[in-house]
Amino acid sequence: MLPPRFMGDMPVMVNMKQATRILKMRQSRAKRQLMMLDMGYDVDHRKTGGRFTMARKKDHVRSR
Repeated sequence: MLPPRFMGDMPVMVNMKQATRILKMRQSRAKRQLMMLDMGYDVDHRKTGGRFTMARKKDHVRSR
């Protein structure tokens, strides 16, 4: 059983691979949100574009 993401939601029954991936995605989302809060961005998910996206850093090796 996977713990709910928000209070009041029911736990979800998934297999081990799904649970691992879901928890990893939740952790990365939380890290990204904290990083954006530190940088001074508004991270309200109800606003337009509130998916916590960051600009990608170009890889110089692959850009050649």
